[in-house]
Amino acid sequence: MKVWTTWYNLPFLISLGLGLVFAVLQIVGGFGDHDSDADIDSDGHDFFDGALDTLGVGKVPLMFILVSFLSLFGLIGLLLNAVAFQFDSVYPSWFFAVVLVLSLPLAFFGTSRTSRLFAKLAPENSLIVGFEQLVGRVGRVSSPTISVTYGRVEVRDPHGTVHTVFAQLATGEPLPTNTEVALVEYDQVKRCFIAKQFGR
Repeated sequence: MKVWTTWYNLPFLISLGLGLVFAVLQIVGGFGDHDSDADIDSDGHDFFDGALDTLGVGKVPLMFILVSFLSLFGLIGLLLNAVAFQFDSVYPSWFFAVVLVLSLPLAFFGTSRTSRLFAKLAPENSLIVGFEQLVGRVGRVSSPTISVTYGRVEVRDPHGTVHTVFAQLATGEPLPTNTEVALVEYDQVKRCFIAKQFGR
């Protein structure tokens, strides 16, 4: 037991524990109304957008992605450390950096594969909605501002699930956070919603 609670295992134990806690909360409905999907704004964020797309953001619930990544990162780190301990009873401190470098991309890849599998097995899941189902709905700006180049909006879909999506104003001055906006259309090229201030 002492081996598992040594310093080099603690980050992975914490990650695994958080993943399990979030999974339980999701199952019992603790995050049911706040679990969200996010669309991707590709303007100037190519690398970040590619990473989000690979993880399955916009295809499966963000909470599912978070649980998968935390759990896989924790499990992979613990397994690699266990293998290292089998070869040498003295854990070399430099090996911790190696485990971190290996665990992150492996967890990333594993999360990507798990998300894609989940999306195929549960295509009718009520948490996964098409972009067209959010067009015409009213939400609130969740970023500091929303402008003609960038913004985030929290909007509730027809099932009552809250989604955080990327959006831009068609024209006009930036609007502050918590402003009510309507998602008037979805731009397939920019991969974001076009919004306007609600009531105007």
